[in-house]
Amino acid sequence: MTPAADRGESSNQTGAHATAADFKSLAWLEDGKHPLDWNGPANRIFTEFRDEDLDRPIIAHFKRVARRQPNRIAVADSDTSLSFSELWDGVSELAETIAAETKPGDLIGIALPTCSMVPTAILACLAAERPFVVLDPHYPGNWLGQVLADARPALILGREDVLGALAAAAPTARVIPLAGLAQPARKGWRPAELGVDQPACVVFTSGARAGQRA
Repeated sequence: MTPAADRGESSNQTGAHATAADFKSLAWLEDGKHPLDWNGPANRIFTEFRDEDLDRPIIAHFKRVARRQPNRIAVADSDTSLSFSELWDGVSELAETIAAETKPGDLIGIALPTCSMVPTAILACLAAERPFVVLDPHYPGNWLGQVLADARPALILGREDVLGALAAAAPTARVIPLAGLAQPARKGWRPAELGVDQPACVVFTSGARAGQRA
């Protein structure tokens, strides 16, 4: 792609002046092996949110994209890449399980390192209408224990190799090991639509102690 300066455009105008021809010239879009936002959105054409879209829950937007781009790569890590249809199937089955194992208002703990299962678990919580708290298993055990004592999640999702230690710090929480991509939910399942003003997540800062949350 010709640099903006060579076309006589200022750098802050390239997004506004990107053309359909520019967009189609990106060869990596054709192989279907890269996420649509690979290397960021600069110089790429994306559909702007309509005003009415701002009041729609995240899961509704994700469902629409998954239907429009089922075979495009949605998330990828060093070991796995998931298409939008595969991600939607995993989200739907996990969301159905979360809803069956918990009640409205229960907090869900997500104990995973950075990987493709993290967005799967987050979206599943939103599709089940449950708020979540992400727990990095690489953090010190005493800090995680303090966070769990304060957050008191009703259910913890995570890899089997870290769930044992976390479950000991939250003995009343149920645990669900995430070993791989789940199967689609039962026929007729529909995601709950977490309202835009409902709590979606609890965030603890890296320096937070028990009783402190952001």
